[in-house]
Amino acid sequence: MYTQIKILKDDGFKKAQVARKLKISRNTVDKYWNMSLDEYEKLKLESAKRSSILDDYEDFILHLLNKHADYTSSQIHDLLIENYLDEADIFKYSTVNRKVKYLREKHEIFKESKSRNYQAVKDLPPGFQAQVDIGFSNQYDHNGKAVQIACIAMVLSHSRYKYIKWYDSNPTSFTLCDFHDSAFAFFGGRPKEIVYDQDRTLVNDENFGDIIFTAQFERYRQRHKFSVYLCKGADPETKGKIESVIDYAKNNFAKNREYINIELFNQECLDWLKRTGNKKPHGTTKKVPAEVFSTERNHLIPIPDAEIKANISNESISRTVRKDNTIVFKSNRYSLPLGTYRPGISVDIKLMSDQLKIYNQGDNKLIATHDISSAKGKLIQKKNHLRDHSKKIDELLLSTAVKLGNNSKAIDFLERIKKLKPRYVRDQFSLIAKTVKNSSENEIKTAINYCLDNNLYSATVFKSVIENGDKLKKLKYPEKEVIIPKKYQIEINDRDINEYERLAVNDYDRSQN
Repeated sequence: MYTQIKILKDDGFKKAQVARKLKISRNTVDKYWNMSLDEYEKLKLESAKRSSILDDYEDFILHLLNKHADYTSSQIHDLLIENYLDEADIFKYSTVNRKVKYLREKHEIFKESKSRNYQAVKDLPPGFQAQVDIGFSNQYDHNGKAVQIACIAMVLSHSRYKYIKWYDSNPTSFTLCDFHDSAFAFFGGRPKEIVYDQDRTLVNDENFGDIIFTAQFERYRQRHKFSVYLCKGADPETKGKIESVIDYAKNNFAKNREYINIELFNQECLDWLKRTGNKKPHGTTKKVPAEVFSTERNHLIPIPDAEIKANISNESISRTVRKDNTIVFKSNRYSLPLGTYRPGISVDIKLMSDQLKIYNQGDNKLIATHDISSAKGKLIQKKNHLRDHSKKIDELLLSTAVKLGNNSKAIDFLERIKKLKPRYVRDQFSLIAKTVKNSSENEIKTAINYCLDNNLYSATVFKSVIENGDKLKKLKYPEKEVIIPKKYQIEINDRDINEYERLAVNDYDRSQN
């Protein structure tokens, strides 16, 4: 690099041109611009003797850079803290930044940088404005499968204090209202004005300046009485602060992070906000957002938790039913009765005091009630949602016995099935009940006797006897006789014992050779 600087200087290039051509900082060019060769050699010797506090972590940093060359110094700084929490105090950002630059130059690991221009906006008073935007990120699970998730972020314009929440489905108007409740609870209040992009989750029609909001968002806005500033199309500078936050969340937190589930991802994001997102000095203000927010929070309009819960309970919120018959609410999964799920089905939820009530969207029928959990990432499940328990096993046995004639032999037959096949007892009783619908009393009696006489306690055997009763001699069966369907009747040819002896002798001779 020293030689290249000198060559370009001799060719008549200016310092700024040299910095651009070599992709190094202007300060580095200044450092070597008038340095003699002797001075440079002396500097190299001193640098070789001087050890860095991050030398022990050089392999870890190189591993990250070789794995993903586009890691930023800020992201590596956060990963060092995350992976070496006990030594977090030694990881100063400036030291990490210098080490990353040094390793990039030494090992020629460079990244492509993208620039974007923003117009400067005058600082706003505390508590006045927040900005909200939606972004998407492609993550990968432990199997390497791509998963697209969405994030909604809110940043307070004065302090740059941020809140971010991730969703595993495309955001809707209900999702946006849910996010605002979470953000207001996180901040401990709300600003007077919120800046948005023209997104379909909150705007139905721009209407030449007379904005028409979606019904759900308009009710929410009127309830909380905050004003809305809507950006025009292709005007990113108006909400430049939140644009930077979305980019920051995607490239510093989410980029290259393994995805397990949305609950854990949100918890990791909250931890990241606490140690990095809101703790590092802001690039423009040079102030720590968390410190400035300690003052700004006093200027926010308070919203008690009880008011947020009451607002949600007045309006039903839609939730998509997942394949495992659960819905997600406030980072927890709540179970629904088995069989609720169908492709594309949604349910309505309402908050009533400390309970979550779940209703069918079609007939508004209550299908589940749960106590709301204050934990995060938990599965709240009721035992009667694991399987259809509308009838207990004993009640099902008695009702099936009635269909079989309700005698001692029928009950004995069913009791033995219950004991031998406890996991499949419902399926067994269901098949028996289905089989006897079109059977005569004599056919049922014959089948029960056959199964008991031959110790065959199975609904499939019972069904087979019913279907093949005309082929059996009445109550005179060979011992342990089982009726085998034709498709399983296979003739097996007997082989003479001498044939096996001949094969054994041949195998022995081959092994000796």
